[in-house]
Amino acid sequence: MARAGAMEDCKSFLSPNVDWNRVIGGCTIIIQQQPRGTMAYQFRAMGYEGINQPDRAIADYTKAMEIDPKDAMNYSGRGSAFVTKNDY
Repeated sequence: MARAGAMEDCKSFLSPNVDWNRVIGGCTIIIQQQPRGTMAYQFRAMGYEGINQPDRAIADYTKAMEIDPKDAMNYSGRGSAFVTKNDY
C-alpha cells in the first residue's frame, strides 16, 4: 500500500499553487508500489505536462491505456500532450 504522504503529494495538483515536481515525485512512489493502478500514471502525466515534458506525459498516458483501455481520460490526456508538442 502506498504511503499516505505519497498519495497526498500525487493529488496535490489540485492545490492553487501546484508544485508539479511534488506531484511527479508522489506519483512515482505510488507507481513503484502499485504498478497496475492508472490514477498515479494519469496524475504524473499531468505533472509532466505542467513542467513541459509532453513526451513523458505521453508515455504515462500510454501505460495507463495499456492497463485500462476503457478509461477515456487516458486518451484525452494523451491527445492533449500531443497538442502541447504541436503534433497533430
